[in-house]
Amino acid sequence: MGGSLTTTPIIGSGSSVRDARKAGAPLVSYVLTVRYDDGSYAFIEQADEPVPRRGDRVQVIDGRVELRKD
Repeated sequence: MGGSLTTTPIIGSGSSVRDARKAGAPLVSYVLTVRYDDGSYAFIEQADEPVPRRGDRVQVIDGRVELRKD
C-alpha cells in the first residue's frame, strides 16, 4: 500500500455556506431621476423598488421618492 493520504479541511458548512452565498449575491438598487418644479434635476438612489412610474408627481422624503398625496 504505497499510496499517500491527503486531507482537505472543510471551510464552512451548513448556514455559514448559505450566508456566504447570499453575501456574494449582486446588490440591487434603483436610481430615479426627479425633475423639481424649478426645472432642476436630482438623482435619488434607493434600495427598494419604487412605486412611482414615469410622469407621476412625486415628493422626496428622507431621500426616498414617494407618490404625492394631492
